[in-house]
Amino acid sequence: MADHVITYRVVVKEIASKHGVYATFMPKPIFGQNGSGMHTHQSLFKCDKNAFFSADDKDNLSDVAKKFMAGLLKHAREMSSIFAQWVNSYKRLVPGYEAPVYVAWSKRNRSALIRVPQYHPGKEKAVRAEFRPPDPACNPYLTFAVMLHAGLDGIENNYELAAPLDKNLYDLSAEERKAAGIESLPDSLGEAISITENSEFVRKALGDHIFTRFVELKKKEWEDYRIQVTPGCGRICVALFRPYRAALSFCFLSQSCALGYPIAPRWGFAGSRHASPEGAGSPQPWATPRGACDPTIQALKERNDATPLRRGRTLTPDELDNLLPVL
Repeated sequence: MADHVITYRVVVKEIASKHGVYATFMPKPIFGQNGSGMHTHQSLFKCDKNAFFSADDKDNLSDVAKKFMAGLLKHAREMSSIFAQWVNSYKRLVPGYEAPVYVAWSKRNRSALIRVPQYHPGKEKAVRAEFRPPDPACNPYLTFAVMLHAGLDGIENNYELAAPLDKNLYDLSAEERKAAGIESLPDSLGEAISITENSEFVRKALGDHIFTRFVELKKKEWEDYRIQVTPGCGRICVALFRPYRAALSFCFLSQSCALGYPIAPRWGFAGSRHASPEGAGSPQPWATPRGACDPTIQALKERNDATPLRRGRTLTPDELDNLLPVL
């Protein structure tokens, strides 16, 4: 099955390239739009019989199916760094875009981690559990391994499946989810890998060698991302060291400010009473910017009747007080 996933990715990319387009399996390629998931439908068969089906259960789920699903839910947070293994994966796993965030199951609710599709008479072989959090950029070999291991662990240890939650979990408040005992998937790759690192379940599923190496590489990947600084686009950076009221600096990193106004490169200013908590004495410039935003300068002039600011001139305390409300 994992081989088929890899083959599918390669074929899709190659065909897209021949038609002059680029196919991506990135979990969240576009902000504000639904991400790309790899919802995985699972069931177990004994010979030609679906072990997940039961005609005597109101949900048409056998005890095997319920225990399997309970195992997936129990170990979901531990497996998260496997089935959602990239920094971008957790930009998809947020409320509001039909991405599963909350550890629960449902028959119709797409906000739950597991969805059981509706049973149709005569379609016993189609009864299954849809595990929704994996994304198409995951390593399918590791993902399928831990998912199967989690389900079998539930069967072997007779895990009990909680009642389904058919309401929209996105509509519940944090207090309501806490009262119902509903957990969330990790918010970031950093949190996910920290949980995995302490999981004996994942270590057993992957083996010591793969587990140790995977955690090592993912921790490095997260640290590289965490310390990286992405160049901004004309944003205003304000630094104030209270109680010293130390510094106010405007840092313009492109040719337009955060509000979309053009920068007036003829103006520049930086101000401080003390450049740092250790500083003292006469005022010293804390930073010298490349320019200032027209609306900001105009607002300062209107509030304080200030003359155009010279590059590098230190702002007085009164000018600071008048300017801060503008920001």
